[in-house]
Amino acid sequence: MLSPRENIPLLPIETGDEAISSLTDKRLRAIAASYRDWARDKPIAARSDIVPRKIPRLLPYILLFDRVTQHGRTGFSTRLCGSEIVDMLRFDATGQFIGADAPKDDISFRIARTLNIVIETRAPVRASGNLQLAGREFVRFEAIFFPLSEDGETIEKIIGGVVRSPVSWDQK
Repeated sequence: MLSPRENIPLLPIETGDEAISSLTDKRLRAIAASYRDWARDKPIAARSDIVPRKIPRLLPYILLFDRVTQHGRTGFSTRLCGSEIVDMLRFDATGQFIGADAPKDDISFRIARTLNIVIETRAPVRASGNLQLAGREFVRFEAIFFPLSEDGETIEKIIGGVVRSPVSWDQK
């Protein structure tokens, strides 16, 4: 499933307003606009603010993670993996656990690192680059992740969007 790769640099990360202003994909910009609507006057939206029927065209690009803390370590369980993401990865990551203790050359480590930055900054985080998954290295992507908190303090979930980015010939 999440096959390790060797000697892969960490993905570039942007946070906060820069993450949103750097988005190049209109679907991800729509997810960012929806997040602003969900949060309204709050600094962080809650899962209960999200109404999936209002964003049906975005659902195939959505990821939802539950934050899991055990023995003082934070990890993430994939609650939802949209159909376009399943197609991009070539497997359904729903139910997969992503822990911070994964090897640094594993895609799970990069995902956990990105999600932990969302928690640390309490702000949106954007990542882009090549998929860095064995056999799928040629796939370019762009992603944005947002914190979710029911009480406004504790981040229990992270919602994000991931899309394939077109590859131009000069990027190959």
